[in-house]
Amino acid sequence: MQPQFADPCLRRFNMITVDYVNRGGTRGSVPDEYSFQDVARDVATFMDALRLPPVIVYGASLGGMIAVQLGLERPEKVRGLFVVATLGGVEVPAVAAGRQQVFDLWAIEMEKRARGERDDAALEAIHHGGNQLAWGAWNAGKTPLLRAISQLALKWALRQWDFAHIRECRITTVEMFTKVRPFAPNALGTLATHGIPVSVAYGGADIAYPAEMYEGFASQMRDCGVSVQTHCVEEAPHWVSTTHPEVLNPIMADFILDRWNSMGGQPPPVVAPPVGRKTLATPFDDELRQAGWTPEEEEEEEETVGVAPVDSSRLAVDGLRV
Repeated sequence: MQPQFADPCLRRFNMITVDYVNRGGTRGSVPDEYSFQDVARDVATFMDALRLPPVIVYGASLGGMIAVQLGLERPEKVRGLFVVATLGGVEVPAVAAGRQQVFDLWAIEMEKRARGERDDAALEAIHHGGNQLAWGAWNAGKTPLLRAISQLALKWALRQWDFAHIRECRITTVEMFTKVRPFAPNALGTLATHGIPVSVAYGGADIAYPAEMYEGFASQMRDCGVSVQTHCVEEAPHWVSTTHPEVLNPIMADFILDRWNSMGGQPPPVVAPPVGRKTLATPFDDELRQAGWTPEEEEEEEETVGVAPVDSSRLAVDGLRV
């Protein structure tokens, strides 16, 4: 979500992000059976606690399925769904096997560390394997931002999933994905009934999931009467939001503006970045800087950062970092 929070056009409206339990900065145990449906209910509880109005929900990968589930169970809370790299169905067997392999190796390393031993080379290899799904070919030549995100992900993983919490690691990194089942067609019709449109975006260079799977999910929703747009970002990996924000962010902003126009009212002005900067400060800047990211230097290396100005809205956007 860093490139989205830094975008002056997207920050015209309120943006809120939440890590689900046992991911990122959210600590806590999970039950033996913990699914993306449970996470959607947690998000609804989170929204209730903050007294949020109906929102446009953004979710990437499994976060997209969480977003859709929120729209199905609590449609009164959702104005629209913007999902990225979201399958909507059963995990690909080869990817499921890869997830299990990464977990098995992680468990071995965490058991070693619990005994006071460590193998940093093995840990780096495990981390590299996990990153392959996220970034594919981009994994070998990460930008400074991607390197910092990668280091933060490892830091959070070591904090969350030591050997004492290896059960939680298995549930949230393997079983939550491998136990996914497709949405029932009659359930998806709920989105159409409540007038909730969906925008589906995905990377054309996703090494794990072919475009046909994303387009298939979009077609399934259309067959249920849901208004669906699809966007393929060429040469982008699974985590397209981190590598191609200059393409993805305008699509997202236009989607939000369309929802704003459907309700009427004047959208707020674009948020101006600080003098000498092209992007805005975000809640993630401090941790990313500690991980080695220097946005000022990165901006100097690029001709353009961010997106072209477009109108948007004050609708809250709930980003699910998964």
